Amino acid sequence: MTGTRPPSGLGDVEGLGRDQAMRPRLARLSCMINRHRPTRGQVQWEGTCYLATCRHCSKKIVRHKGTPWRKI
Repeated sequence: MTGTRPPSGLGDVEGLGRDQAMRPRLARLSCMINRHRPTRGQVQWEGTCYLATCRHCSKKIVRHKGTPWRKI
């Protein structure tokens, strides 16, 4: 089977590089519209909400039951 391409996602370095290049841009965009992602090792339960630090912009963020992470 010489000359055949591997299945999609395996060995496709060109597509992987483009995807990795887009991740930081999308992360910054989500922080700009107040949709943050926590640094998982630092999430703390405070009795009524979770507190953490955003892994992309390093701002303090909070999450109440049923809501997404938001900047404090």
